[in-house]
Amino acid sequence: MVRVLTDHCDGQTCAALEARGWEVVDAEQASLDRLGGLAQVDFVIAGLRPDHYEEDLRRLAILKAVSPDLPLVAVAQTIEHDGVLAADVLIDVPILRAGASEQLLEVALAVAET
Repeated sequence: MVRVLTDHCDGQTCAALEARGWEVVDAEQASLDRLGGLAQVDFVIAGLRPDHYEEDLRRLAILKAVSPDLPLVAVAQTIEHDGVLAADVLIDVPILRAGASEQLLEVALAVAET
């Protein structure tokens, strides 16, 4: 079973992941004892919150640099905030608009898995 770590994701995203048969682990509710590090996670989907945009981008860029083979998808209300373009920071990471259709999420997951 695929274990996916979600960080700041909405219920629609989590429901789509569970519909795929994946085990969803919420980063805000995960205990470090349960996860034991990113080595036990197969996939990461993280939200870019408007009020924490640069902080979230920085965290995801570090995650991608530290674990380049770990599939990652970002979900954002907008791909640009205060002149910072997410695609300029998250190179080779699919970025979905929050609330996008489930079909787009499926495409992004497939791209990130390859």
